[in-house]
Amino acid sequence: MPVRLLKPEVIFFDLFGTIFRWTKNPRDAVADALQSVGQPVDPGEVFKKQRELDRLLPPQDEHPTDNEWQYWRHYDGELLKKLKVKPTDEALAAIRGEFDRHVQIELQADALPALKGLKEARARVGVISNATFGMLRDFERLELGARFDRVVFSQAVNARKPDPHIFLIALSKFGFPPTRAWMVGDDPETDIRGAQGVGIVPILVDRAGNVQARNATKVADLREVVELFRGAEA
Repeated sequence: MPVRLLKPEVIFFDLFGTIFRWTKNPRDAVADALQSVGQPVDPGEVFKKQRELDRLLPPQDEHPTDNEWQYWRHYDGELLKKLKVKPTDEALAAIRGEFDRHVQIELQADALPALKGLKEARARVGVISNATFGMLRDFERLELGARFDRVVFSQAVNARKPDPHIFLIALSKFGFPPTRAWMVGDDPETDIRGAQGVGIVPILVDRAGNVQARNATKVADLREVVELFRGAEA
């Protein structure tokens, strides 16, 4: 684990699990939806298959338009196939209905204090997220637009973390080399290994204290990122 960090020219944040939290975990929402149509599936198996699907989907499967229905119907259908559940209209409608009713995006408790602290410290802050265009509505609702200098998300750029391209696109928005950037995220594979793959300094957010990541600085609270920035070597 790095002891001292060089002061970055830009700090990138992951969104889901890092800045955002769900009011209901998506794995539980899928499991409950399938239970309601007589297709019980363990939430842990849902999560496992979601991760497999996320790794396998090529960039073109992101459907680079603002058509949320098209994207999620495709994603849910592929997920059901992996769960060995027939992707019927009933099952697909049940999943979307469950998400519409019970899965909302809120901010992590430490998100706003950390972002405010970084702005006060005059840090440049960006987003690198595997997300659809629907994320922009959450940004507007949560009044986050002014908190970030640039936002890069997968559906808009046809690349998903840990693909190097999404990181390189984000870096190009600021014009700095990867060694002068930090990537803050909660996922050891997409955020940490993805950042390391292009030379960005990784910072793992591990609020529960049970995630391992090699050669990454670990924080339990986003406010620690502010202190890391203020104490970093110029």
